[in-house]
Amino acid sequence: MKIIEKVEIKYFRSFADKKVEIDNLGDLNIFSGSNDSGKSNILRGINLFFNNETSPGIRFNVDDDLSKLQRNRSDERVTKKRAGGKTEARQKDLFIDVKIHFLLPSDFGGMLPKIFFVSRRWTKTKSTPPYQESNVETRYKKEKGVLTTNQKNALLGQLTQFLNKIEFRYVPAIKDRGFFRHLYKELQGKLLEKEISEIKSESRKLQDVIKKETTDLFDEFKKSTGIDASFLLLEEDLINFEKSVEVETVGNIFLPHRGDGIQARFIPDVLNELSKSSKKKFILWGFEEPENSYELKNIKKLKKNFIDTYSINKQIFITTHSREFLSIEDENLKNKKVSIYRVYKKADESSQVVFYDDKKGFDKEEIQLSFWEGVKKTSENKTVLEELFNDLGIIDESRKIVELEELLKKSGNSNSELTKVINNLKKPIVFVEDEKFNLYKIAWLKLGGYTISFSNFDKIFDDKAPFIIKPAAGKRELYKKLDMVKMNEFGNKKVIGVFDFDKAYNDFNGLKNKRWNNIEGQNNNGLFRKRKDFN
Repeated sequence: MKIIEKVEIKYFRSFADKKVEIDNLGDLNIFSGSNDSGKSNILRGINLFFNNETSPGIRFNVDDDLSKLQRNRSDERVTKKRAGGKTEARQKDLFIDVKIHFLLPSDFGGMLPKIFFVSRRWTKTKSTPPYQESNVETRYKKEKGVLTTNQKNALLGQLTQFLNKIEFRYVPAIKDRGFFRHLYKELQGKLLEKEISEIKSESRKLQDVIKKETTDLFDEFKKSTGIDASFLLLEEDLINFEKSVEVETVGNIFLPHRGDGIQARFIPDVLNELSKSSKKKFILWGFEEPENSYELKNIKKLKKNFIDTYSINKQIFITTHSREFLSIEDENLKNKKVSIYRVYKKADESSQVVFYDDKKGFDKEEIQLSFWEGVKKTSENKTVLEELFNDLGIIDESRKIVELEELLKKSGNSNSELTKVINNLKKPIVFVEDEKFNLYKIAWLKLGGYTISFSNFDKIFDDKAPFIIKPAAGKRELYKKLDMVKMNEFGNKKVIGVFDFDKAYNDFNGLKNKRWNNIEGQNNNGLFRKRKDFN
């Protein structure tokens, strides 16, 4: 359910431009980007608007939250004016703006216009409450004519009422024990609001009430995850009512003792249940990396739930590194149910947002040329280019080569570093478990009889090896990378995954669905299997 049509962010953290617009919003809005690109700052900016917090429990602080680039610009202006004999306090242009354009739900009624914006500004002196302005009066006059004083007061009163009916829930990327405890405690409170006075001293009645009230939640949880769960009262905690409830799953194992993936999978269902019982009318979620700690098959289910279930009665904003979340069906893109965005940093380190058009795709030229300006301004070409490749991470590997070759043409085919990297991209890829993948480079060079040193082995490997090595960051990540549904990311190049012959064997052995041939080879020489649907 969409109630936010557009978000504008000004001078908040990595958003240093005068205005960064995020429009074409849908029911589910997905932001991808490399690490430190600024995608989380979009969710934090919205959280700041509604809750006056950047993260749960962290209030606005101008020193932490103001764009460092804007602060530097302000310092430069002050220095320049003082040099000219003028005095000016820096605080005059130190502020953060978040402007949200609302689409009034049809069931709200009243005098508010169908589309309007509310802007909130935080400064060093005005942070709680922030300074606020809106165009509801202007929009009303345009649509319905002149406002009397009484009508104006009523209109502004309805604006306050509308904003008070919105609940924005922010889920950070790191979900620690404290976050889960807070979530369960809140759910407990919601379910038992009416019964608390009756059951504080009656533990069995408490269990009965909890089981009765949570039937729908756990049916939904079981349907989504295949795991049966129920609330269980801990006898040793009966005295302290706030700590008296934990979550137990099949096998009498408490949820906090389960793996991160199972715990994480529980979050959206609990949030969904809290949303149903919320006294607020319009629910928004800001959810960072919901796929964290998930297996690929569960990410698919999670994506489906976000599209078909969670976003039905609420508007959701998520950040992700998951290709599964970015592989959205055309129908969902065309009807604007789902919108996808790429967040990247320009050469000056300020964040920008590019919308994915279902007909044109991303405006990749905008992203590339931004980095190309950085390449021309710095001698550290390799670093800038690597940054570019990271940021274009959701673009298929095969298309990446074509696009970089186009970029090379724009430079007059004169950039030798870019030429070298393009040639390397065309080589087969070997994915290894270990993040310390340089060990494999050294091993290959030693086996080949090359004379190397610590300072030159990387360069010699790039020049001599007929393949490139990339770390998969663990056996499970390697498994996911090799078993992804679509492999068109790599075009027709060879892709090889190397598992260590230890406990990782279980993951290698797990590649036995219809996409894979049977295992061949012998233990003493190494085992191998080939994917059927990839050349």
